[in-house]
Amino acid sequence: MLNGIVGFQLLDDGTPLSLGLILLSAAALFIGTGYIALDTAFSYSGHFDSSLTGDNRNVGLYVLYQLAPLVFLAAFFLLETVLVLRVLGEKKPMRTLIVMMVGKAYQ
Repeated sequence: MLNGIVGFQLLDDGTPLSLGLILLSAAALFIGTGYIALDTAFSYSGHFDSSLTGDNRNVGLYVLYQLAPLVFLAAFFLLETVLVLRVLGEKKPMRTLIVMMVGKAYQ
């Protein structure tokens, strides 16, 4: 999602700050999803038990694997729509964005 913000040139491309923000956000999602996935599989804390037994408490895994990417994709699409239509004044690249979003949604 930070890639959509970089297009507005709030931070210059390739600077340590912009790369660091993208790296830190990716690491936070990786660590959070990895912990919940491992806890669901091996029941370290007992909070995220398998959905095959008892209550279905692995909602966090669903949110991080399925729902968050769709929300990020929708936010990216909105940011890029604003960038392409208002800032650049172009209409042709919108077809590519729509095809990408539909392809990712049905992946």
